[in-house]
Amino acid sequence: MKIEGDTKIKISKEVAISKIGEEAVLLNLKTGKYFQLNEEAVFAIENMRSFSSLNQLQKLFINTFDVDEKKCREDLSILLDFLIEKELLSISEN
Repeated sequence: MKIEGDTKIKISKEVAISKIGEEAVLLNLKTGKYFQLNEEAVFAIENMRSFSSLNQLQKLFINTFDVDEKKCREDLSILLDFLIEKELLSISEN
C-alpha cells in the first residue's frame, strides 16, 4: 500500500521498541522479526506512537534536521513502505 500525504499511520501495537543510544531495535511480536533503525528512523518512530501522517512527519524532519524537502519526502516514503511491508505500522481507516 502506498502511503499518501494525509494517510494516518502509527506504530503497530504488536511492535516492541528498544532504544540503544541513538539507534533502536523494533521487534515484531507477531512474527518474531527484529529491525535495527538509525537515528533518523528512530525520530520518525518516536513521532508515530500516536497517529501521524507523512505530511506531519515531513514537516517535523524539515524543522528538526537540515534536509531538502523532496529528499525528505522520498526517504520517509521508503521508510514507511518498509515498515508497512514488515507489518510494523497500523493505518487508520479514518
